[in-house]
Amino acid sequence: MIAALHLPATLAGQPLAACGMPPELAALLSLHNMTCADVIGTCWSQSGTVHVTLQNEFEDALGYHFDWGWVIPAMPRWYVDDDGKAGPPVWRFVPTAVWQELAQAGRLAAPVHDIIGQASKPVRYGISQVMRAPLRLHGTDPSFSADMHYEELERALPHDLCTLWPYCAEDADPAVLVQWLERAFLPRAMLALLRLLKSAALARIHEIEKQQLGNASKGGRP
Repeated sequence: MIAALHLPATLAGQPLAACGMPPELAALLSLHNMTCADVIGTCWSQSGTVHVTLQNEFEDALGYHFDWGWVIPAMPRWYVDDDGKAGPPVWRFVPTAVWQELAQAGRLAAPVHDIIGQASKPVRYGISQVMRAPLRLHGTDPSFSADMHYEELERALPHDLCTLWPYCAEDADPAVLVQWLERAFLPRAMLALLRLLKSAALARIHEIEKQQLGNASKGGRP
């Protein structure tokens, strides 16, 4: 599937490159006595529910590296059927810098995948609102709205902030969505959404710390 995709050579000035496994996430797992080979989550693939490790998530990944993390325009081979047919990229957004910042501040009260499920919900809602806004792009119809060019916005893999599945109609032009990502979403909307993610993650971490403190207090009673 990955080999069949027609991926842009650059995205918002960043070249397409092998991603590998984000070292930030590998280091954060070690804080919780976990390795990259440990089962850390489950997801739904075309083959059904599967256990997912960090290695699975970034197997043979190609993408674009930004200061805040990766944009990966494909799912792993094991996730989808490799039928050799070309199709529009599936866009994964992996915000590694937020988790590294929280860890350095001593505020990562649980593994990343335990926090991101709740913290990413308001961000995905924010993205859906941005996607539905009319977008005026050079060389495109002023009435174009990006929600005509995607089918689903979800979190397909445990460490994705979100996963954007493009619209697959025959007359849909993937280049239009790429233009929107480059000119509107990544340079402007993404910065605000990352701030929202950090705020939501801190709120979730506070809940976890409060619960842990309560459990410790109960355990300390005579």
